[in-house]
Amino acid sequence: MSIGYSKKTGGGLSRQKKVGRASNLSQDIFPYCLTILHTFDSGMPIRSIGNFLIKH
Repeated sequence: MSIGYSKKTGGGLSRQKKVGRASNLSQDIFPYCLTILHTFDSGMPIRSIGNFLIKH
């Protein structure tokens, strides 16, 4: 998951979290994204959020 802050603030972050089982359903993946957001968000204005799914 990547988070880009506003143009004025600049910067952002990129983090990964392994899902316990294979899934392509948004409802299965969404809680993992929220965990990353709540853990690493600095409270800066967010401009963009991106998710990247990789099959292993």
